[in-house]
Amino acid sequence: MQFIAALSMMLFLSSFISAQSGGTYDIGLETEDVAKVAPFFAWRNKEGVVEGVRYERLNMVLINAVKEQQTQIMTLVKQNRSQQIQIEQLQRASRTTQRINVELRRRLTRVERKVKAQSKAAIKRN
Repeated sequence: MQFIAALSMMLFLSSFISAQSGGTYDIGLETEDVAKVAPFFAWRNKEGVVEGVRYERLNMVLINAVKEQQTQIMTLVKQNRSQQIQIEQLQRASRTTQRINVELRRRLTRVERKVKAQSKAAIKRN
């Protein structure tokens, strides 16, 4: 049996909780789901009818599902770190760009004033 898709397989199994007599509860997996998704975990009677789940066989699949999930988490953590670095770089670049824009606006305002003053002076001369 391959455990490559252990996590995916676990996602298709449904659990249940049912009240028993005496105020106790029973928990488990839906037998029909197990038979469809992972038939090797289903227990069948002599007639081939599914009667239960072989819970003792689930350990390895659960271990592999946790490993699979941990690999995904580690990948996402690395991706998150990388994106955080990119965000910080972009924020620094944005602040620099904003400072440059403020300075350019000041310069433009000065140039516009000079041009306006020169235009008025030229009009008065003519």
